[in-house]
Amino acid sequence: MNEPKPEPTIDFVSEMRAFVLKDFPTESEEFVDLIHAIDTVGGLLAANKEILERCEESKLDSSRANFFKCKRINYNTLKIGTNDGHATFKTYPWIEAEDFDITPLVELPLRLCLLEHKNDDHGFIDFGELFSKSMVLHPDVLLPFLVAFKAHLELVQVCLGAIEEWIIQSQDNAHFLESTFGWELAHKKEKELRTWASDWFRLTRVPFEGNLEVSFNIMNQDDRVKVRKYLEFVISMQCE
Repeated sequence: MNEPKPEPTIDFVSEMRAFVLKDFPTESEEFVDLIHAIDTVGGLLAANKEILERCEESKLDSSRANFFKCKRINYNTLKIGTNDGHATFKTYPWIEAEDFDITPLVELPLRLCLLEHKNDDHGFIDFGELFSKSMVLHPDVLLPFLVAFKAHLELVQVCLGAIEEWIIQSQDNAHFLESTFGWELAHKKEKELRTWASDWFRLTRVPFEGNLEVSFNIMNQDDRVKVRKYLEFVISMQCE
């Protein structure tokens, strides 16, 4: 059985630590600062890699340079209507797309251009390789470089975090509908989705004598509370 290959970032951190141990006494302030910087940069590299992989699942091709375009299937609106002695709760799936500025993933500030760098297959800077290459720097230059590198990776994380937050928001809306109506939303294939009323689909249909025509924005927490109250009200009317 083949042994799993270690994560490249872990290798880089180990190599950097060994490099620092070779050139600095362990009791020196420079050693402590460098080890801290190495561990911090290594942690950011690993975290950013994981976030990017999750975001890649929703990525679309974009014609805009330095932008990351992604999609989500979202449920923003819930409608309640009455017809033929029933109240129907229905929602509508939208395919949404958004462009996010990812300049920090494709461009380096001048202070980090001491070393030659390349982009990966997706056009993003290969930050892991840049981290490894920094071992060639003179010890007096290495710490300032790593401090600047850390600051840049934090910008990268902000960019990626905004993308992931946008994607997760739609999942939260779907979870609300699933937990409220006890029905798992089966996302239609994108080619089947349209932007007209025939694509509204029913969450539940309850016997009800009366008239109701109301719409809710389920991205709003107050509206979510109202949806649940309306559902409880409609169901309670069956018991009277």
